[in-house]
Amino acid sequence: MLNILKTVVSPLLSLFILILGNGLFTTLLVLRLHAEGASSLIIGSMTGAYYAGLVIGSFRVEKFIVRVGHIRAFSAFASALAVLSLLQGMIPSNWVWILLRLLGGFATAGLFVVIESWLLILGTIKTRGQILSFYMIALYAGQALGQFLLNLGSPQSLLLFAITAMLSSLSVIPLAMT
Repeated sequence: MLNILKTVVSPLLSLFILILGNGLFTTLLVLRLHAEGASSLIIGSMTGAYYAGLVIGSFRVEKFIVRVGHIRAFSAFASALAVLSLLQGMIPSNWVWILLRLLGGFATAGLFVVIESWLLILGTIKTRGQILSFYMIALYAGQALGQFLLNLGSPQSLLLFAITAMLSSLSVIPLAMT
C-alpha cells in the first residue's frame, strides 16, 4: 500500500491543495451573498450555474487534455480558477458571479478529469480501488479543512478570495515537479 501511495502522492497533493481552496470558496460565496442580502433565487442560480459548468466541462475537456497533456491542462484550469476567484472578489455583481461560477464549474470539471484519469493511468486493475480510496480521502479532507480557512478573514473582504486564488495556484506545484 505504501508503494501505491508513493506513485500517486503528487496528483493527490495537488488535489488536496486545490480542494482546500474549493472548500473555502464554496462556503465563502454563500456567506458573502447572504451578508449582501441576495435572494435564495440568486444563490440557487449561482450554485446551479456551477454544477451546469461542471457537467458541461466533464463532457468537453477530454480533447484538450489529450492535446496538451495532464500537467499543462491542470495548470491551465487551476490558473483559470485563480483568476475567476479574484474576479468574484473584485466584481460584486450577482449576474457576473453567475457567469463566473459557470466558468468555474467548467474549469473544476477539467481538474477532476485530469486528476482522476491520471490516477487511473497510474493504477493497475488490482490497485485502482486503493488509489481511488486515497483520492476520496484527499478530496473530502481538503473539502472539510477548507471550511476552517473562513476564520482567516471577513467574507466581505478580498482576502479570502485571494487565499482561494493562492491555493489554486499552489496546487500546480506538486504536479509540475513530477
